[in-house]
Amino acid sequence: MTLREKIINEIDDFQLALGPLGDEEYRKNDKSRLVEAASEEWIDVLIDIAQNPPTDERFLYGNEEFWSDFSSVTSDILHSFPQNVHKVAPLLESQRTRVSALQILCWSGLPEALDLIELFIEQI
Repeated sequence: MTLREKIINEIDDFQLALGPLGDEEYRKNDKSRLVEAASEEWIDVLIDIAQNPPTDERFLYGNEEFWSDFSSVTSDILHSFPQNVHKVAPLLESQRTRVSALQILCWSGLPEALDLIELFIEQI
């Protein structure tokens, strides 16, 4: 299993944590474990997932739960590696990935992320 597949499956599993056998606390613990396991190379993989989403219909951009979890995980990982915030900028250029990019940048809480948002707003 590639790192890309692992990340997609882990984020997809967050939905299962809310089913009859899980709860919100269980889901938060899953997310924390995933974020703690992340390395800097994950940023590039996460950006690639956003730009080239999985073809399975579960992951299409209409699946708000998956993409919200994706943005949340990505922002937390980005917070650990702030020197990579510039890698989110290309996601602002595409209408399809813009919402995720803005969520990632805002939720990261990084000053550098706010600078990117400001530049984006000035361009529109």
